[in-house]
Amino acid sequence: SWSRSSTVQRTAGGHTRQDQWQRQDGKTATRNTTVANDRAAGTRSVDSTTTGFNGRTTTYSSDRLRTDDGYVRDVTRTLPDGQVSQHSVDVSCSPAAQSCTRTVTGGG
Repeated sequence: SWSRSSTVQRTAGGHTRQDQWQRQDGKTATRNTTVANDRAAGTRSVDSTTTGFNGRTTTYSSDRLRTDDGYVRDVTRTLPDGQVSQHSVDVSCSPAAQSCTRTVTGGG
């Protein structure tokens, strides 16, 4: 069994969020996330650091850019052992066809 607490704070262009989980044995896990949006530029970035109950840390970073017909997003995740995985997502939508195409390149 565990308990969870979360704190969310609005910022000028997004928000920050701090989550903490605590187990009955007193060990804690945390996740700290920052989200930044720039509507004029059509961008959104998410950066997150998670530390597990075992003390090992994983980081996540995502940068998204709005395009004329959808968006592109680049994602990087670094695992506790230092292994890095990266992938890109390209979404293009056609209102006339009422459909979107999602293309993912890269690993993980």
